[in-house]
Amino acid sequence: MNAKISQLPTESEPDYPPLQAWDEELEGGGFTRAAAPEDFDRVCRAAEDLEAGNIRAVIFTGRAGCGKTLAATIIARRVFIQSAIRDGTIDERMAARFKPYVLHGYQVPQLEEDDMRRQTCFRTARCGDIVLDDIGTESPALVYGTPTDLVPEFLASFCDGVGCRHGLCIVTTNLDGAGIRARYGERILSRLLETFAWLPFKGADKREKKAKVY
Repeated sequence: MNAKISQLPTESEPDYPPLQAWDEELEGGGFTRAAAPEDFDRVCRAAEDLEAGNIRAVIFTGRAGCGKTLAATIIARRVFIQSAIRDGTIDERMAARFKPYVLHGYQVPQLEEDDMRRQTCFRTARCGDIVLDDIGTESPALVYGTPTDLVPEFLASFCDGVGCRHGLCIVTTNLDGAGIRARYGERILSRLLETFAWLPFKGADKREKKAKVY
């Protein structure tokens, strides 16, 4: 008699250590409750929702120096790895070498130097996981000699689900809603309001405490 399927031997799953709670993950990465008491718990909740698939995109707004980029990088390092493993892009053995794709605002004009790099950015924004850091600070890039603002193209592609609707995105900016409308227009703001969860950082500029004043 054939053995029941449920009794057939199966390849055992590797015993990976459990993931840390998000408060421990953030603290370990340097985004601490002591330094960001107004924002810490809300950042934990946003990270939990992004990891659980309750949201696919979040935008961190607030003044400079309040920890937006640091929090986004810590979250992306873990959530994007898990997303890539689920999608089959990488396996567990590659996870230690995996780095989240982060495009800083100041890097956008440099994309003109290598059109292939620009195309890679578009594929990432459409089909993969990306951090767009400090949007609103970038200058237009020269694309075939024409000044082009690439950030709204990235955002529109992501929000409209061009190519793939499964990518994850974390955006950081010093702009509020009104500033985004003024910089990118009503069309982009409307899409961000629909697609992204919003987390306004309330903390102070941590760099002020480090300033040397005579």
